[in-house]
Amino acid sequence: MKRSFFLLPLGLAIVASAASAEPINIPLPPPTPLNPDAGAAGGTAAPGRGAIPMAPIAQKKAADYTDDELRAMGTGVAFPYELLDSVLRRYVSTKGQMYYLKAKDDNDLNTFVRAVAIADLKQFPTFVTPKDPQDATLGTFDDSSAELTFWINAYNGLRIKAIADAYPVTSILTIKDFETAKNYTVAGKKYSFTELREVIGNKDPRSLFAITNGTIDGPTVPLSVFRFSRLSAQLDMAAKAFVNDPNKVGIPDRLSNKVLASPYLKEVDTYFKKSKSSRRKFEGIREVLGTYSANGGSRNYFITGEYNIDFSLANGRLNEQLGAPIPLAG
Repeated sequence: MKRSFFLLPLGLAIVASAASAEPINIPLPPPTPLNPDAGAAGGTAAPGRGAIPMAPIAQKKAADYTDDELRAMGTGVAFPYELLDSVLRRYVSTKGQMYYLKAKDDNDLNTFVRAVAIADLKQFPTFVTPKDPQDATLGTFDDSSAELTFWINAYNGLRIKAIADAYPVTSILTIKDFETAKNYTVAGKKYSFTELREVIGNKDPRSLFAITNGTIDGPTVPLSVFRFSRLSAQLDMAAKAFVNDPNKVGIPDRLSNKVLASPYLKEVDTYFKKSKSSRRKFEGIREVLGTYSANGGSRNYFITGEYNIDFSLANGRLNEQLGAPIPLAG
């Protein structure tokens, strides 16, 4: 059974105890460092991209770890995301392109996927968070960002590995049953990528912009892993990055009353609809464009205009880095 925590300042939480009327104050645990030389900083939020690991984090071959050893690396909020972070920092360019050739058979990636397969979802706490820290009368809400963080990072790790395993390919569209085959194990259950997106989208539709799909017209590969402590801000940034990328959403053509867009937006449409009973065409997409467009004029048009959406900004080619990524300085 999951336990509910009340978030307090200074990183403390209160967990309601059935055995006692008194609340128990406990510190939120940091992620467990996997590298003995990493020190206490090994589990903190990811530093700048200049601090790219020069050696793998996993200490031995992925296949050689027992399940108990994998669990000992960290569970819940301490899940070993450092494994995936190591992969992203070594093989992703600053433009979000993946160096699949190098990621193929990467030991950190293989170890992370094994850890995802045996993860225990019960270990991810639900935090009872004030709707407004300055106004207690507004009540609280259940914050499941710790578990959602896991699903997002798990999806990205599985997606990268699946494409790397099939590499060289020019597009995921050439991989048979890539979206529908139940080949991916998360927390002991088999899923297809389509099913995983459904799980993630139902938890928070913004998350659909945080998961890479491997194509140029879809969300790019993140530069580092997502962290539950700042997940909401990261999801907003991912949605804004997608909507304001001219390769995914064009400038509105007001003369023809049309907006060019990536076909990926078709999939997110249902999740962003304010009303499931609404018959307004592509209402969810309109909500996305109107919320996240950085251009004030376009944003107003997206909100109020009765425009047509043309999904011709399609480019199913692999979003790949063909040479070693050049790390940022500093």
